[in-house]
Amino acid sequence: KRYVGNSFERPGMRDDEGEFFDKGIETVRRDGIPALRKMLKACLVTLFRSSLRGDPPTRGARLVRSYLERQWRRILAGRGAVDDFIFRHRWKGVGRYKNPNSVRSNVAVDTLKQRDRWYEPQAKERIAFACVYATRSDAGGVTGRGAAQMANLKVSDTVVPAGDLIGPGAPRLHGKY
Repeated sequence: KRYVGNSFERPGMRDDEGEFFDKGIETVRRDGIPALRKMLKACLVTLFRSSLRGDPPTRGARLVRSYLERQWRRILAGRGAVDDFIFRHRWKGVGRYKNPNSVRSNVAVDTLKQRDRWYEPQAKERIAFACVYATRSDAGGVTGRGAAQMANLKVSDTVVPAGDLIGPGAPRLHGKY
């Protein structure tokens, strides 16, 4: 049940009139970041348009590669929209995880609970969080770390709730993750 292609709804449509159509792949899934979905969709559309024009396959691959390199430079330079790097994972609920400290959405929920003792998300609620160049301290705050220390951190150590990315002194998004 995974497919992607151009949809032609009536006979005689030109090749450039087809509508991009995808099902079951990362362009429609909700557990990744929007930046990944947008980049994957742009790559697939580029490949399809290139093949419809009759270009050799290597031209489409070169176009995709140059597009991805531009996007990765933007991301690593910190020039992407913050909202494109926020994960929204479904949280299972209290006591539903074997190792709750390794689940990113659960780490974000724990941080929010430490700040507001009345905060209690519903089971199956989507929790918004991001990965940043920082770690959670024991008190639930954010402290900066050097590059050498960052190499030994688990991904769950870099998770902050999405609201922490707003305002002055906000941590920097982890572009490599």
